[in-house]
This record gives sequence, C-alpha cells and structure tokens, in this order.
Amino acid sequence: MMDTSNFTGSLIETLNLAKEEAKALRHNFVSHEHLILALLKKRDTLGFALIEECGADYALAKKKVVEW
Repeated sequence: MMDTSNFTGSLIETLNLAKEEAKALRHNFVSHEHLILALLKKRDTLGFALIEECGADYALAKKKVVEW
C-alpha cells in the first residue's frame, strides 16, 4: 500500500474519485483518464481550472473514455 501521509486531503479525495471512476467503468486499474475525470469533478481545484481552460468538461471526457 502507498504511504499517503504526505498527501493533502484534496489529493486523497481526487485519487479516491479516480478509483471510483475506474470501478464504475469496470476497469481493473486507475489511469490518467480516470484522474482527469476525477479532476473534472472537483470544480474547486486548480487541476479543474487548468483542464477546463483547455476546453474539456466532464460529460465530454466521460463519453470519450467510454468510447475508447
């Protein structure tokens, strides 16, 4: 298991959201696609702002991951 003692609460929450995204899609591992989906769910973060600035949104990103 990973040592998360130096992780912020926000990072742990994001990683847990990514894990939930992977599980919902019946994927056996968490990858960058799941992390992006998780960041797009956490609207109060810098990660969300950066990804949104590039034109991404959760619905479109989820659709693309499912299609892939």
